[in-house]
Amino acid sequence: MFTSLANLALRHPRRMAILTLVLFLAAGVYGGPAAGLLKARNSFQDPSSPSSVEQTMIQHATGAEDAPGVMALVKAPPTSPQVASVGRTMAAIPGVARVTLPPRAGQSPLVSRAGTESLVAASLHWKYDPNAVVKAIAKALHGRRDVLLGGYDVAGQQIDTQATQDLGIAELLA
Repeated sequence: MFTSLANLALRHPRRMAILTLVLFLAAGVYGGPAAGLLKARNSFQDPSSPSSVEQTMIQHATGAEDAPGVMALVKAPPTSPQVASVGRTMAAIPGVARVTLPPRAGQSPLVSRAGTESLVAASLHWKYDPNAVVKAIAKALHGRRDVLLGGYDVAGQQIDTQATQDLGIAELLA
């Protein structure tokens, strides 16, 4: 079989090149969207594990994630209008269940030791797609040099975006 295929390729090189290109493009069109279809809320956790079941029960009971998934580091003291502005902006995004601002006085793990930086924590509604909510928060805070986003949901969105791009490239190369 391979001998006849090799002979055909030697007799008609242009036809074989065109056929190979057509098959390559068809495989890309057929397999290209596969990377974008792979979406799981938490792909690193078995949904039937006891901890995952408990986490789901907490989310259903409270309506929000069990821990803040988005953390905004604001380069300003907790009493500043910048911190309040970030909190209001995040709270206005659909899918944000709860925003926790640092206390205005006293020590807190949400305030740096020097008191010059503050964390604003946001827990997301469990019914919303966390990637879409994180993108909306990032868009709402875009251009603010005094804010840096982080947290579990932000990392998950970034990993998902990078993995989708990498899988798309791998599909094209394969």
